[in-house]
Amino acid sequence: MSLTDQLQPLFERLPEDKRAARRAFWDRLVAEGFPGTKHERWRFTDLAGAVAEPPTSPGPAQIELPSFEGLRRVGFINGHTQSVDDRERLEAPATSVSDPSDLVNAALAASGLQWQPEGDDTALHLCTRSTEGSVHLRHRIHVPTGAHAVLYWDDLAETDADFGTQTLEIQLDDNARLDVARSHLNNAGGPQLLRSEARLAAGATLNMTGFDAGSGLSRHNLQIMLDAPGARVLLNGVYAPFAKGHIDTFASVDHASRETVSRMHFRGLGMEKGTGLLTGRVHVHRDAQRADSDQQLAGLLLSPKARINAKPELEIYADDVVCAHGNAIGQIDENALHYLQTRGIDRATARAMLISGFAAETLAFPANEGAHADLLKALDNALQHADWSETP
Repeated sequence: MSLTDQLQPLFERLPEDKRAARRAFWDRLVAEGFPGTKHERWRFTDLAGAVAEPPTSPGPAQIELPSFEGLRRVGFINGHTQSVDDRERLEAPATSVSDPSDLVNAALAASGLQWQPEGDDTALHLCTRSTEGSVHLRHRIHVPTGAHAVLYWDDLAETDADFGTQTLEIQLDDNARLDVARSHLNNAGGPQLLRSEARLAAGATLNMTGFDAGSGLSRHNLQIMLDAPGARVLLNGVYAPFAKGHIDTFASVDHASRETVSRMHFRGLGMEKGTGLLTGRVHVHRDAQRADSDQQLAGLLLSPKARINAKPELEIYADDVVCAHGNAIGQIDENALHYLQTRGIDRATARAMLISGFAAETLAFPANEGAHADLLKALDNALQHADWSETP
């Protein structure tokens, strides 16, 4: 049974008006199918056998959601809203889909958050929880000209969750700024597909810091379009699969205009039998003269059975640019361990210090202390799966 055959009942269960509004996306999905391992961008992540049984519709659940000072909380539990008023509930379908992998969400997502920061409402905590069934949400953030907003997206998929998708659409107008922190813990039985896409106008700034961990299968597509002069993006991230977890991140930045800036810094931690994959792609268009881009990718293997594969990609069609990249994957530096041990620190503690320091610096998020502390807490929880004593 194909993935679309398995998902067909979910589409048919949508209310008639929502099903009609999404029919074109569903028909495209049926006709085109879902990207498989023959597609270069999906060669290491095979969904064909990842959905063992047809996904089910989730039921309501009662969960106590966390709160953070300085952030107004809105929540979605199994796709059902918590503290979301009507004007913030996004029920309209996607306007367009440029990536075939987003067709599932465009066809099945019937709810989500719609937020435009204004006045005193400029800092938000988006809390999403999946405890069972197949959850599909689509969120849309629009930061108007000159505004500055903060978003913390805190996402958890628990063991009984089926195949789920979420898409975050971001539009930044001229000279707008958005600071985003994102935490995704996936221990679900079914794959979880995330997509973050952003379009930046002249002088706009997007700072995005993300942490992905878990024992399930996760795929995160980031697509950033720097559409006008002076647009800039900073992407920081840590991915930490454990048990038999599989985390695949495809981060793409398009420099479509002159004098645009991008920074991409990712760190991977391979634990137990986990697999971490990271592709960082930068595309500098012909008209993007004086573009400035830098990619720095690094990974630590903390288990002999873990795997990390990180690959930077550059496509440059302009001749007046500054583009650089670096990529390094290895193990704990024995010289650094020895140095700390000579200062009276035992080996296990020294190892823990080096691992935590390697990842924690990439999770800096000065826009909100509570969100930053929660990212570090999630990192500490994930690192309980690391072997602190021996080098693989």
